[in-house]
Amino acid sequence: MLAILPAFANDCHMRTQANGEVIRRLREERGLTVTQLARLADVSPGYMSRMENGERQGGLQARQRVAAVLETTITEISLPVPHVPRNQAAA
Repeated sequence: MLAILPAFANDCHMRTQANGEVIRRLREERGLTVTQLARLADVSPGYMSRMENGERQGGLQARQRVAAVLETTITEISLPVPHVPRNQAAA
């Protein structure tokens, strides 16, 4: 199991980065700044920046608000991050 964890972590990070790139592209297409999007989505500008930079996935409610502001679906801005069941992660 230990050999799987680095690959899993890398995959999660890559998906989070890809999600952030989609958010950034849509934000720029709509002519919004990070601060404007953050205010409209009711998140802090720092949190929004971390989402765009792939440092944070963002919670479900935050992603729903961001999607609504960007006039898209949560599916569009949320590639699924793989899940490892607890019993496998602890092995």
